[in-house]
Amino acid sequence: MDKDLFKIFADLYTYAKVNKLTLRMANNINLNAISPRMKVGSEINPLLPPLNACGIAYAAISTQLNSKEQVFFDSYWNSNGNMNLTPNQMSNIVNCSGRIVNSSSTVTIGGNQYTAKTVNYYGSEYKYAFGAATEYYNEYGQCVGFKDTYDFNAASRDWQNETITNAVGTVGSLCGASNYVISYGIHE
Repeated sequence: MDKDLFKIFADLYTYAKVNKLTLRMANNINLNAISPRMKVGSEINPLLPPLNACGIAYAAISTQLNSKEQVFFDSYWNSNGNMNLTPNQMSNIVNCSGRIVNSSSTVTIGGNQYTAKTVNYYGSEYKYAFGAATEYYNEYGQCVGFKDTYDFNAASRDWQNETITNAVGTVGSLCGASNYVISYGIHE
């Protein structure tokens, strides 16, 4: 994330926390009063109407996402509810490079044993979609399930990524976004 965008999110996050903004208020705030680094609507292009805070935040966040991550962010931002992955999406996730298995354990689901692997996606093309998630494998080593909660929870991140995560979560909640569960196949 570039430095200017980071500063804008830091400004929004601080303003929202200090002023205890509500969703109703988030769309009516004077963005230039919060962050002089922000340009809104007609300042970017005289033909555009002024944008509200939620539209600016969505656009700013979206510029940092690839098309695969954008699908998951849009579901969060629009409060679409839980998402079941397609077999094609699941295959792309399991086969993406940069995934790191952090830990694994044996779990019993429906009387059958599976290996649950906690996977870190921070080095992959899904770094802004999952962070860490659980993949489930059968006795033959085939991935048969997946589960993650799409949220902006606190975790072990460097200070800049933790600040951005908190800012996006705060702004998202002000704009009506909702956490949700992403799943596929067999899972707890």
